[in-house]
Amino acid sequence: MMMDKKISWRVLPGFYRPGKSSFKSIQILLSEFLRDRHSPSLLQTHYSNDTSDSIKYGWGDSAPLEKEIASQEDLDTLINTPFSFNQSICIVEPADHVGFNTIGEPVRASINVAWLAQRIADCDSIVFPLWKSGLMDKKNLLMFLLLL
Repeated sequence: MMMDKKISWRVLPGFYRPGKSSFKSIQILLSEFLRDRHSPSLLQTHYSNDTSDSIKYGWGDSAPLEKEIASQEDLDTLINTPFSFNQSICIVEPADHVGFNTIGEPVRASINVAWLAQRIADCDSIVFPLWKSGLMDKKNLLMFLLLL
């Protein structure tokens, strides 16, 4: 199935360590961050030389923000590619933004959450922008959300 996306989805979990992110590693990295937020990240060596800055991009524009489920076709593709959602968090986004920053730009909290999850624990994110997704098969959507 071909997707109408700007970029293709990564199928292996983990952005900084493709294929090496697991439920256990995400748990360990998150707990270490909560235990000691002042020391360098355990992932520091993986992203210190990384030139991509995901915070500059929006959903669907660039990895690791490529998984935006904005249509029934996106949902079907996601359901049919289980490795693309393994070890991911799901963000349900009811509105296009939560307010404005100090320079008047709209703030999408989902991007901030996804960026933190990626940076702290190499945990991928999938966003469901309900404000623009239109009608989707509610049964399939509910089954998918319960799977995560």
